[in-house]
Formats: sequence, structure tokens, C-alpha cells
Amino acid sequence: MVADTQPQSPPQFETVDELLAFVEEMDAGELSRWIDSTDRAILRLLMDRVVAIINNKGGVLKTSIATNLAGQLAAAGTRVLLLDLDRQGNCAQDLGYGTDARDDKGLGIVQAVLGSTALLPIRNVRPNLDVVPGGKHLDNLRALLTAQRSQSRHAAADALVIPLAHIARDYEVILLDCPPGEPIVQEVAVGVARWLLVPVRSDASSRAGMSEVAERVETVREVNPDVELLGVLLTGTSQSATRIHERVYARVREDLGPDAYIFKSRIRYAEAAASDSRERGELAHELEKVVSTQPAWYEAMRSGQPVERLAGSASSLAGDYAALAQEFVQTLLEAESEGAADDEGASAGEDDSANDSVNEGAEAIDQDDSGDHRKQDSTSGGGESATVDGRASGEGQGVVA
Repeated sequence: MVADTQPQSPPQFETVDELLAFVEEMDAGELSRWIDSTDRAILRLLMDRVVAIINNKGGVLKTSIATNLAGQLAAAGTRVLLLDLDRQGNCAQDLGYGTDARDDKGLGIVQAVLGSTALLPIRNVRPNLDVVPGGKHLDNLRALLTAQRSQSRHAAADALVIPLAHIARDYEVILLDCPPGEPIVQEVAVGVARWLLVPVRSDASSRAGMSEVAERVETVREVNPDVELLGVLLTGTSQSATRIHERVYARVREDLGPDAYIFKSRIRYAEAAASDSRERGELAHELEKVVSTQPAWYEAMRSGQPVERLAGSASSLAGDYAALAQEFVQTLLEAESEGAADDEGASAGEDDSANDSVNEGAEAIDQDDSGDHRKQDSTSGGGESATVDGRASGEGQGVVA
């Protein structure tokens, strides 16, 4: 029994593998008795590809970005875990697993935070894509974390470190879909994330929500000093609205500093396609394939039979997400390279296979999706040759042409 193997005094660990072996052998509910802040810092080394998609403002397409980015990466062969931290649980609608008996509506996350169980994903929601579902049970998470804070002020930031450590090495990328207006749950996400992807619209309120994310970062900085901004992504706008784009980019840099990376990719406003996608439980690139097989409108009229017409804008929306996926991979790898160069004595050998797989995923996305709908104009994010946040983004890098 586990009780027979529990140490009588806090163990000392020399390597990440040694600590992880201890984590895997122990019941999650007992780990908190033996793992201290130093050990949690070691466990966070396993989570160097945890990306929180976060903005304190709702309506900026966080969930759609999380699910479609996860689907694009998985389709390209990258092993992805998507963790839904939103009580609305809309990842279930986007991915179509809402009727699956394994959808526990967030109960597994609450139990993991309590320390009674490790995270248990729904396997193979798509090939290479597993999901830890969110939902109504996350209503209990805020009260639980508030109570735990009376014992430790970093309870929220540390809440998912051990549960996620159990399974982190099974994946190459882990995406967190974060709720708006839930500071303590956002703290959970930022506390375990290595990178932040912040979607914004052109309105002032979403930029204010972006600034509030910076407050979460400062809250967890003591226990998670390595969390960084991966980039800001403009959403819900016309691709041709270059004047609006430039104004938003300028204001983002005013808020976050001139070195803040802004994705050249943008996610357009395509309400009909987004509605069809969610209603059918299909991602944009999956809906695009269905749309491509439907008869032309005039053929449907000639038949005299009512025919459901799906939004033709699915192709353009799928192209936006394909472009984002490729730029995401390139930006992530470049950010990791910069971090390795800054960290003297860091060894990149251990992660070479993961880098190769993720890089191959970017190439697969590039080869899989083709057509004019994927071309990005040169005004996006300041131009293809712009250098933002010290990351070169020349021709062929970060933009799917």
C-alpha cells in the first residue's frame, strides 16, 4: 500500500527524474505533505510548454483559439493536452464531446486541486489531442482556493503543479483555456504556465483585460518567475482594417512595452462560420472540408429541396487558424532558443526530440493547408520583415504564404 512507502521525513531530490518518479509513485493527495516550494520549482521545469490563453475580458475568442490551435497542432502530429479552466465548458461544444460520459464538467480539476487525484484527461478527442474538461463544477474552485489561501498565499499558483506534473511529459504542448473575470482561477493558470498568449480585440476593455493579466503575473512571480508573454493576438477584426490594426498594435506596445511580441496572424470576425462550427462540434478546418463538398447554391435551388447551407467563410477562418498554428510553433521555438541562450549551462539535448516533432508539425500545417485564404498581407503586425521582441520574422517564418 502507498502508506507503507511514505517517507517519514521530507525526501531530498537530486534530479527532475528522481522527483518525478516520487510523484508518480505517491498518491496525489499525499504529495502535498512531502513536496516543498523548491520541489514545485523543479516540477515546473516539466511544464516548459504550458501556454495559458488568457485575457480578463470575455468575448476575445479565447476558447475558439484554444480549441482550434489545439486541433491544428494535433492534426499536424504534435501531442497536445487542452485544459479547460472555464466554468462554461465551451471546449466541449467546440470539440463535440459534451455528450461523452467522460465529460465530468470540471469535477476532475476540482478533485486534483483538492489533492485527491491526478488530472484524468479524455483521451483522443481528436488523434493526438487529449482534453481535461471544464464546466459547472468549477464553480466550487474559487471557494476552495480562497480557503486554501488562508494556509498558503500561493495556494492558487501552486494548485495545478503536482496534478499536471503527473502527465506533463506525455505531451509536447499543453494549452490552458482561461476564464474571464475569475482572478483566482487565472492565478492557477499563470502559476503553472511558462508562456502567455493574450488575445485582444480593438476595444479598450479587452486591452484593459490584457493589463489585468499583468497583475496576475506579478502575483505569482515569486513562485513562477519564468512565466513570460509569448505574444498578443488580434481577434474579431476585418483582415483589411489595417488602420485599426496599427492603432491596436501601438496601444498594446504602450501598455506592455515596445518589445511585446504581436502575432502577425489575426483571427477574423466570422460569426456564421463560428456558429456553425460550435453547433456541429467541428473545428474550423474540419468545417471547411464539409463546406467544400456541399452543392453550389444554385444547384440546391434547382433541386427544390431545402438544403442546409453552411457558412462559406469557414475556409477563410480555417486559414486564419492554420496561419496562427504555424506562427505559434515558430514563435515558441524561437522563444525557447532565446531562453536557452540566456541560461548559461542549459542543456538543450533533452528536448531535441520534442522540438523536432513540434517543428515537423509546423511544416505539416504548411503543407496541409493551401490556397489564397491563408495568405497574410504585409501590413500585419508591422510587416513580414519586422523584428518584434528581438525575434526575427523574415520571409517564410511565422507567416503561411
